[in-house]
Amino acid sequence: MKRSLKIILLFLTGLILFALILLVTVPLIFSDEIKAKVEQIINESICATVNVQDYKLNFFRNFPNLTLGLDNVSVVGSGKFENDTLAGFRSLNLVFYLPSVFKKTGYE
Repeated sequence: MKRSLKIILLFLTGLILFALILLVTVPLIFSDEIKAKVEQIINESICATVNVQDYKLNFFRNFPNLTLGLDNVSVVGSGKFENDTLAGFRSLNLVFYLPSVFKKTGYE
C-alpha cells in the first residue's frame, strides 16, 4: 500500500512538472509561427497597417486562458487616411479561451 502510494505520487509529480515545462517552452519554440499568424489575422481583419514591436505569449497571466501581449502597437491608415496614425498602444493584452484557439470557428 505504501509503495503504490509513493509510485502514484511520483507519477503525478512528474506529470505536473512535465505540464509546467511544456507551458513554458511552447511559447518559446513556436514564437515565430505565432507572430506570423497574429500579423496575418490582423492584416486580414482591417484595412490599415499594423506595426507591433514585440509579442509575448503567456499561459500563466490569466490561467487557464491564453494571453497574447503586444507591445508598442501602432495602427497607420491606408487609402484616404494614409500616413495617419489611427491608434497607438504601449501595451495591449488579448486573452483567449484556450480551447477556442484550436477550433476553426473563431476565438473566444
